[in-house]
Amino acid sequence: MSPTAPRSIQFALAFLIVVSVRCSTQADAPPGRWTSGDTTYVRPSAQGQWGSERTLVETLRIGKEDGAEEELIGSVQCVAADKSGGIYFFDNSVPALRYFDASGNFVRTLGREGAGPGEYKDACLGLAVRSDGKIIMREPRSLRINLYEPDGTPLPSWSLQSGLFTRLATRVGKDDKVYARTIIGEIERNKPWPIGMVVYSVDGVLSDTIMPPPPVVGAPENLAGRFMPSDMWDVLSDGSIVMANSGIYAIEIRKRDGTIVRIDKPYDPVSLSGAERADYQRLQDWFVKYQGRFSTSDIPDLPANKAAFKQLFVDQDDRIWVERYQEGEAKEDPDPLPADESAPPPVNWVEPVVYDVFAADGSFLNRVHAPRGSAIYKARGDAAWGTQTDDGVQYVVSWALSDS
Repeated sequence: MSPTAPRSIQFALAFLIVVSVRCSTQADAPPGRWTSGDTTYVRPSAQGQWGSERTLVETLRIGKEDGAEEELIGSVQCVAADKSGGIYFFDNSVPALRYFDASGNFVRTLGREGAGPGEYKDACLGLAVRSDGKIIMREPRSLRINLYEPDGTPLPSWSLQSGLFTRLATRVGKDDKVYARTIIGEIERNKPWPIGMVVYSVDGVLSDTIMPPPPVVGAPENLAGRFMPSDMWDVLSDGSIVMANSGIYAIEIRKRDGTIVRIDKPYDPVSLSGAERADYQRLQDWFVKYQGRFSTSDIPDLPANKAAFKQLFVDQDDRIWVERYQEGEAKEDPDPLPADESAPPPVNWVEPVVYDVFAADGSFLNRVHAPRGSAIYKARGDAAWGTQTDDGVQYVVSWALSDS
C-alpha cells in the first residue's frame, strides 16, 4: 500500500484479550448462550428460531434452450435483484449484462463488450443493486467497478487494482458501501492466500482496508485440498467480520467494538469412502499430473471424512448462510471417462444442497434445502436468487423460502 492508502481495520488486540476465554469453552456444553469476558458463546440446538426447516421453491426461471438471443444463457457468473424482484445477471459467454423484470420479461442489456465507459470483457466478480437503484458491477479484466443508472446509463467507473478471481468476491452493504475482496500482501507457497477487502464509499472513494483476519482460535490448520478444513470469512453490513473454520464448525462474529459472538455447532462427520472416494481420487490424480505445477500449495491426500461445510456467505439481511457437506449420491446417468486423458475425469456423484442459516447475533434460524444444481448469489427476506443447472443447461432463477 502507498502512504496514502486507507487505514486498516485492526482486530489483533481484541483477539489477544479473548484467547484465554475462548480456549476454555467446553466442547460438550449443552445448547444455549452464555457470556464470558468479551465473548458470547452460542451452542445452537437442533430447533431453530424459524421452528421448521425451509425449502427453496422456484418462483421464476429465465433462460431457454431455444428462443430469443437474450434468453439463450451460456455461463452466468453474477446475479442480483432489485426491490421489485427484477433480476440482473452477467452472462460471460456473450458477454452481456442483462435485466429481466419480475415476470421474467427481457427489459434491456446494460453496456456492451469493450473497454469504454460501462463496457466490459468476459468476466464479472460481483453484481449488486444499491438502495438508490444504481447497479454495481465488478469488471476484473479492466480492473474497475462499473456503475449504471437504473435505466442502464453508464456512470464513471471506479478503479480496482486486483486480479483476484473468486466467487462472491464483491458485496454491497446496507449503507451502500462496496466490499471487494483482493490480495493484500505476497502469496507464499503452502500458506493461505492473504485475501483482504477494500471498502469503497457510496461516492466510489477508497475509504478502508480490511486485512486478512486471524483464524478461529482452536481451529485446525487451513489446508488447500478438497474436503479439507478451511478458513473462510465474510463481512456484515456494519463491517463486522464473520470468520469460520470448516474443520470444527466454529464461526466467530467479530464486532467492530472488539466483542465476539462464537458459534460452536455440533455435527456428524460425513464419510468419504467407496466409489465416491474413488471418483475424487481419480480427479485429484489428474489435477496433480496436469495442473499441479500451477498450485501454490502441496496437494494433501483426500481425508477420511468431509469437512463440516463447503462455503459461507452473508446475505442482504446480514444472515449467515453455511453450505453443508452431505453424503454423495450416484448419478443416474454417469458420465463416461473422456477419450483424451488430458481432459479431467468426471465425478459421478452429487450432493443434496443444504444450508444452515444464522442470524447476525449468532442465533440458529434453521436449515434450508435447495435444489440440486443450484447456486445462490443473493438472498433477502423470503427470497433468493441465483442459477440452476439441469442436465448441463444453466438458468437464472428466483426462489421463495417455504416452510412446507
